[in-house]
Amino acid sequence: MNADVSRTNWVCAIPLIVAATVATAVPARADDADCKALTAQLQRLEAQIRALDAKVSALEQPRTAGAATTVTTPSTPAPTTSEVAAQAAAQLRREDAAVRDGWRQIERGLSQDRVKQLLGAPQQTFNLSGKLVWYYYYPADGSGSVMFDPGGRVAGFQAPPSAGFRLY
Repeated sequence: MNADVSRTNWVCAIPLIVAATVATAVPARADDADCKALTAQLQRLEAQIRALDAKVSALEQPRTAGAATTVTTPSTPAPTTSEVAAQAAAQLRREDAAVRDGWRQIERGLSQDRVKQLLGAPQQTFNLSGKLVWYYYYPADGSGSVMFDPGGRVAGFQAPPSAGFRLY
């Protein structure tokens, strides 16, 4: 039970870590709309965390004596902790490879739609000197940004370090 509670606490902490990271990544010149959007996102994350905490608390409550319990025997054994960790590590390697591949395909002149296909939706957007900037953050890979000209085409970008640092 302690391992489950510890794992649950860690899972619940992840949104807080992400929110804190995003909140500290706000550029000095972010306008009010960006701050309001980040504040709204942080409030949504806090609400999700409260809901998850309530669910964890409910699951940790002892069962009442009169409650019927159903015991099921799985047909296959549950994966061991090391198997779960190996599967998670393999998934992260696949995701990291996809991130690096997407960034390698970014070049000047690409449309916003194409950038979104390659990198996904940005974690943050803001205007810098009249140009739209999309900001991406990857916990294992670092951060990157793509700057668009007024026509919505890539004018420059900075890939995360793990994708082979490129600044154009």
